[in-house]
Amino acid sequence: MQRPNFLIFITDQHRADHLGCYGNPVVRSPHIDALARHGARFDKAYVANPVCMPNRGSIMTARMPSAHGARSNGIALPLESVTFADLLAESGYHTALIGKSHLQTMEDKPPLLAPTVLPPGTQPSTHYREARRDTAPAALYEQELRSRWDDPQHRMQLPYYGFQDVILCNHHADECFGDWLRWLQAEHPEQAARIGRAHGARDPRYSAPQAWQTTLDENAYPTHYIAQQT
Repeated sequence: MQRPNFLIFITDQHRADHLGCYGNPVVRSPHIDALARHGARFDKAYVANPVCMPNRGSIMTARMPSAHGARSNGIALPLESVTFADLLAESGYHTALIGKSHLQTMEDKPPLLAPTVLPPGTQPSTHYREARRDTAPAALYEQELRSRWDDPQHRMQLPYYGFQDVILCNHHADECFGDWLRWLQAEHPEQAARIGRAHGARDPRYSAPQAWQTTLDENAYPTHYIAQQT
């Protein structure tokens, strides 16, 4: 019997009511609506935490932030965590992460590491031993920093939380960095000069500082790149 493949989409900071399949009268989301039409649509789904990184850690480990340790943005998921990608790889699947990871901090600040859950000298339970491995070096918690990606020689240390391949596109909107920015600078340098809010097309009706219309061509935008790589 042929085993199924798994493709998991994560739309970052996406409100449920900003989808057509959840009744939004303005926003058009035809592809997600089609998935909802032919699959299951939850009306009582609750996140593990209000912000990004803890939820990603919970998706990866099937554990609450209080258990996996990444309880806030800026605190990396411990590299010794056993993830669903680890288990898939161990059972013969090829695993890949394409797009935003944010399992470690992206900001150029000293990375915060989750504290050990057990006091020194305490013997962990069998379930705990199955969920964690040996402690990883602190330097491996700097892999998603923007400053690291400014170095053309920087590469992810693989496997990364169980992913055997990683094509990184971290951050938000057209201010992303990682493999996408390297591709853009190499293939479309004229587009690379137009990224960021300083080059965005402002709408005089709105004054939200984090909202701007990108001037990048559609085929140069991060989501198009992620789709092509996938």
